[in-house]
Amino acid sequence: MTRFFDYIQIVAITVFLLVIVSKAIYLRRTTGINAIAVGRGK
Repeated sequence: MTRFFDYIQIVAITVFLLVIVSKAIYLRRTTGINAIAVGRGK
């Protein structure tokens, strides 16, 4: 039963990362906004 929950956790993390990456790519292509900007403009 533990393996089942391990797989669910891996799938959930993968889906979460795919959503973030796809949103960043979408914003970059449509508006030119860099969604992942760390420490710029300070």
